Amino acid sequence: MAISRWDKQESNGSDSDKKGKAPVDENSMTLADIVTDIHKKNPFLKTPIKRRREEKKEEEAAGEKRLEWLKEKAKKVTIPTESASTLKPEHIFLGNTPLIIHLCYDCRKFNSTKPATTVGEGKVQLPLGMCTICRSHFNRQRSVKFFEHELPVIKKQYGL
Repeated sequence: MAISRWDKQESNGSDSDKKGKAPVDENSMTLADIVTDIHKKNPFLKTPIKRRREEKKEEEAAGEKRLEWLKEKAKKVTIPTESASTLKPEHIFLGNTPLIIHLCYDCRKFNSTKPATTVGEGKVQLPLGMCTICRSHFNRQRSVKFFEHELPVIKKQYGL
């Protein structure tokens, strides 16, 4: 009599016959192991939503690491003194270069509440309040620009 695959086979108690599983071997892989291995090697088998979730987790971890790094760096920084943050209008406004001012959030918030006044035809005076850190940074960026940009340009122009 022919035996089809639907007929139950008699089990003699061996490991290979239990529930249709192959014999367990040190070198053999289960179906679950094979599937996870394929998913690791081929990222296109994941849906776009799953990939975005994993990328977000990686970004969050990177963001936390960056925050920790920033906190460590901030511990070593000293806040500038009043003498280091003195501004002189003749040095600020007499240059022929554009005026770029970086302000922290507190300074921007403070200045946003102050009204602008018209001083002449087509001119408006903006009040500008700056903390010691913003003033010190403004002075530092002008000196860095002078020593690291303007002097090399002069050297190049005159062949010095």
